[in-house]
Amino acid sequence: MYVLQYIRACVRLNVKGSWDDLQIVITRNTVDDILKIANKLKTFFEEQLKSSKMVWGIQQENPPSSAPQSDSKMDENVAPLVYATQFWQKVLDSVTEIQFKQKILPIPQHGETVVGGYVGLEAGRVSLACMHGEMSAHSWALFHMRNPGIVFTPEAKFSYIDRDEDVIG
Repeated sequence: MYVLQYIRACVRLNVKGSWDDLQIVITRNTVDDILKIANKLKTFFEEQLKSSKMVWGIQQENPPSSAPQSDSKMDENVAPLVYATQFWQKVLDSVTEIQFKQKILPIPQHGETVVGGYVGLEAGRVSLACMHGEMSAHSWALFHMRNPGIVFTPEAKFSYIDRDEDVIG
């Protein structure tokens, strides 16, 4: 009889965006608008995760509705960089919770669980107008770039870092 042993469990998200000619105007309100969009997307994905857990029959121990109101006010004031750097850790927490408590996904013996992704953005040409204030501002700067691109490949990993497999790193 052959027993399957998993060495690595992965959850990946791959996104690629490209444009021939991308034109962007940034005003004083642009950053706030982007943060509002990001918060709406975060709420959407949290609801999807909650629905997925219900479909799989996963019981949530601490529902978000029981959180005090002061926590939600703190979330609004947290720097956007914190959300960007802690995103995959929250996904990893959910995946490892499913692995340990629900036994739906395999737990790699002597291996690791990895979550992460690839986000690649590229364009043939980019024109960026930075306005000092609103769209009708008298002060502004204009930038042109050819063939720009950026790639993000963040990930979070759960693995044991000792031989007895009781220290997680």
